[in-house]
Amino acid sequence: MKKVSRVVALVLLLAMAPIAASATEGFSMALTDSSGEKVIELKRFFAQFDWRSDGSGDTIRRVRPLLYLGHGTCRGKVEMNLAATEVANDANGNWLEIATLECAVSANTTVSVGRLFLSGPRSTPPPFLLRTVEYPKSNTFAAYAYGVQLQRTFGEWNFVVDVTGDSGRQFNDDGNFDRIESSFRIGRKLGSVGTLSFTSQLSRDFTRVGLDWMSSSDQKLNVWAGVYYDDGTTEKLLGMAQVSYPLGRYIRPHVMWDHRPDGSEEWTVGTEVFVTPHVRVLGDYETRADRILARLQFHW
Repeated sequence: MKKVSRVVALVLLLAMAPIAASATEGFSMALTDSSGEKVIELKRFFAQFDWRSDGSGDTIRRVRPLLYLGHGTCRGKVEMNLAATEVANDANGNWLEIATLECAVSANTTVSVGRLFLSGPRSTPPPFLLRTVEYPKSNTFAAYAYGVQLQRTFGEWNFVVDVTGDSGRQFNDDGNFDRIESSFRIGRKLGSVGTLSFTSQLSRDFTRVGLDWMSSSDQKLNVWAGVYYDDGTTEKLLGMAQVSYPLGRYIRPHVMWDHRPDGSEEWTVGTEVFVTPHVRVLGDYETRADRILARLQFHW
């Protein structure tokens, strides 16, 4: 299965590259019906290829298309990771990450049902916006589960809440509803300073909460900092901070401090280089692990 998924991933990447590279602002392809309405829309596509000096991890890290199905108030939403392995995808190996029916109840309210991207991991930037190769391990929120989710914005506030089954399962696991979990995230924009958010993820087996701050995207100095509590880890109080600043248009150095669940601390220093608007290279050095990490990323 792994070999097949890698072949499919590479074929899709090669087929998409000439089309995607021609776009200067984002990427979108759609199959329409006779009336011109979108039946299937490829909204986003990105791929990552990694290298680690200690030989850990997989080279093909992610090959992820995001599809919208149908049109109107309710649409299907599917995101896959065609390169999914146990290392690459939250130790679950899921190639189907999101599969929901997403309904716009109003201009600022959305309800989704199905396999969801949960409230908790919204406390981290998406992979194609992350400044470093590795996410900080201090953030322990689970990412995917089956259930129902409500998203609502009101003024400077943003609110996401969901009720789901077990978030620690593969998408095709028989035990997806062995327990009930709930999580929510509420954030407020503080003008040009950024966004301060509180996140919680609860079940009968764990309590996870976090408070984080992300600087505004229009600020040159990019700061992401968080403090977290997880009663299921060796070190219950965790924290991280990441800072980056551009040097010209194409180079952005960064540094990250990560206080991890096992009590260890890791400092990461490195840079990201923007080769084109759709291609970037990330390079990191982890001081404690004494290893070099590199990533080639395509994002359309």
